Amino acid sequence: RGTGRRAYSCTYLRQGDTPAYMDASIEEFPDLERARQRLAALPGVFADQGPGTESDVQFAPGQKIKRHRGAQYSGAFWLSNNRVIFIRFNQPFAKEDEFIATYLASFPSSL
Repeated sequence: RGTGRRAYSCTYLRQGDTPAYMDASIEEFPDLERARQRLAALPGVFADQGPGTESDVQFAPGQKIKRHRGAQYSGAFWLSNNRVIFIRFNQPFAKEDEFIATYLASFPSSL
């Protein structure tokens, strides 16, 4: 509708002894302010959002991200210039940090 927003999303599934199910999306906005507004709305997308389930984390030097750790869902989200990167783990996943690091390598945080 003329907002200039572009969105890309994917779902990752892994079956076997340690199944995994996670979603990742990248939303690109025409300006930083619109990206910031979207980032501010993201914590509400977790069904188990509650007090203390979201925090700012220094993931790696110069790589600050926001993390959600709820009873069922966990995730990470951050700004990368005018893009919002959002990752949601739909069940416990032992390699969350490695998965997030892969996205941070391509889309460094500008928080």
